[in-house]
Amino acid sequence: MDPPGRLALCAGPGRKRRTKFSGRLKVKANQGFTLIELAITLVIIGILLGMGAGLVGLLIKRSRYNENLERLRSNVEALIGYALTHNGRLPSSANCSQALKYIKDVWGKDFVCVIAPELSSTGTCARQKTSLQVIDYNEGNQTKSDLAFVIFSGGPNYNLQTASNSPIRIYTPDTASVDDNPSDLNRPESYDDMVQYVSLNELKAKLKCPYREEYLRILNNELPSGYENSTYNARVYAAGGVPFTGEAYEWCVEDRDGLVGIGLGLDCNGTNPVAPDGNCSDGNDLWPRCAYLQFSGNATGSGTYRLTFFVRDADGSVVQKSLALTINP
Repeated sequence: MDPPGRLALCAGPGRKRRTKFSGRLKVKANQGFTLIELAITLVIIGILLGMGAGLVGLLIKRSRYNENLERLRSNVEALIGYALTHNGRLPSSANCSQALKYIKDVWGKDFVCVIAPELSSTGTCARQKTSLQVIDYNEGNQTKSDLAFVIFSGGPNYNLQTASNSPIRIYTPDTASVDDNPSDLNRPESYDDMVQYVSLNELKAKLKCPYREEYLRILNNELPSGYENSTYNARVYAAGGVPFTGEAYEWCVEDRDGLVGIGLGLDCNGTNPVAPDGNCSDGNDLWPRCAYLQFSGNATGSGTYRLTFFVRDADGSVVQKSLALTINP
């Protein structure tokens, strides 16, 4: 029994006791960064930004280098194309820019091209050598001779450090204290010029020079025969190579069997007498210059006479050919 004055709440049959819940929900308040944590975070962000800026700078520098390299290569192809459309000739160094695809490099400097002077006056296919050379320190300080042209530009330092006079010196990248071209900026510093060159033989291969145009040669394969006590007349011609003015060449003839002694004369262009030589290779010969040699006269003796003809062109190339002249009785 319940105590008096207190009401007892009892669940009757089929009823559920209701329980009332009361209490407080505890929520943890958010906490901010401390000054130390904030400082460390800012330092890390600064380092990452610095690294990113440096990387972007390197990528931009590399991109501009590659772009200029493409310009340089395009100019090389443009000069080869010029030779293809001008009978193997190249422009002079002073007028080279008219043949280039790009006059300026990516840094705003003019490209410089040095043309072998021989190739602006005569065709490439006729030449056997040129006077243009480079000394390439990237290939063991080798001297490369007989070049067709050299083309170069400055680099990111805006300073042309490569000279235009032959032999042209090409240094390895970052070679310290270089300035062979003080007319641009007289400022020796690390070398960063970009240079390409093409040899005479490489240009010939690009032009697909035909044999008939390229090589100096004596055209005659035989001399006509003659008769004793009859008038004789024959000419010997040369072609190819680099002729002198008037399509002339320099000649020397070895007449070891004494053909001239039997009444036949040897003339240069049919007018200037030429004295045969016993040895055209001893360096003591006069090599008269003319377009052709001519034998003429009245042969007073019969027999077969062997002669060796030497011809030299303006490029210094020399060829020889032995021919026989038969005088019948």
